Amino acid sequence: MSWIRFAPASLWYFRAPSPLEPGVHGPGVSRGSLSYPLPSTIAGFLAGVGCGWRGSSQTSSSDEYGDVRSCLSRLAGGEEEQSLIRPGLALVEGRLAAYIGGPSLAWLEDLLGLLERLARIAAGPRTASSCLLGRAARNEFREAAERGWRPRRLTRTGIALNRMSKTVLEGYLYSVEAVDWSGGEILVYAEGIELPGSRVVGRLGGEGGVAIATTNGGPEEEYGGLVGRGRGDTAMVALITPALLSDSPLQGVIDPVDQSTAAALAEKLLPSDDCVESSEAVYVPKTSELSLSVYFPGWSVAEGRPRRPHLVVPAGTIIRVKARSSGCLEKKLRELAIKGVGSHGDLGWGSIAYALS
Repeated sequence: MSWIRFAPASLWYFRAPSPLEPGVHGPGVSRGSLSYPLPSTIAGFLAGVGCGWRGSSQTSSSDEYGDVRSCLSRLAGGEEEQSLIRPGLALVEGRLAAYIGGPSLAWLEDLLGLLERLARIAAGPRTASSCLLGRAARNEFREAAERGWRPRRLTRTGIALNRMSKTVLEGYLYSVEAVDWSGGEILVYAEGIELPGSRVVGRLGGEGGVAIATTNGGPEEEYGGLVGRGRGDTAMVALITPALLSDSPLQGVIDPVDQSTAAALAEKLLPSDDCVESSEAVYVPKTSELSLSVYFPGWSVAEGRPRRPHLVVPAGTIIRVKARSSGCLEKKLRELAIKGVGSHGDLGWGSIAYALS
């Protein structure tokens, strides 16, 4: 295991998965920035390092992310080696913070504390309704965000280029928002990743953002325990990166998320098994920088075509989990904290924090 820290060497531009084409969308188009990069942005940085260091190769895998995994495996020493990245955390002036889907990051201790309070309510003698837990979660998250760390935001204006001739399109101005991570670093837990040296400089995000990646220097605590707290047979689990579902349980547009939809989402992320009796999403944030929506993950070099669309479940989503048998849930969640939930967890999607009661 190791930690990779990404320090800013410039302003950063972390776009949501929506296109920015001023020449298509017209003059005056603007795009904001996520406060924390998508897992694909971090995986792309590391994959670029892997294939840039040890050379690229064509993969015959039918995996739509086979190109990314092939490059990451080169940081693990070979094509057959497995690697895993677990983003979602940050280090700010010596304190750990976690992404909860909005413009502010919550302090990790604060997040675990609120999940523990919600778990006690959920495990109480009178079973709390999902509606009650959802309202409590919304209020707790709002207060945690107010107490947390918020990267400063700045807006830059540019002018569009003709995609064919690369000449300026007169009058087609656009604006993009940047985040200033001065004083903070993105913190990524990694397995099977070895950078070519203790310090690597590369592009992170859009608009030429630059990061300095360094290894180790992270928490000494075992990762599965670092992002979890408590013991018991009822848990509250929060996504600290968005999760992907390649097989969506939803049909059409669901707004608001009703109880059956919430149960279907949770069942895909934390399915029932010998340990988990039931799970239900009690809170799916609407004000998240990335909402419950269809996500188009770009082009697959491995398959030679666009990747299939996935359903993206936003960071900040909270799921109530009940154990089928006593004593198994803590071990289960420690394992999932490292593996991730949903599809493509090894590429950083579906990172969780949790508390039990």
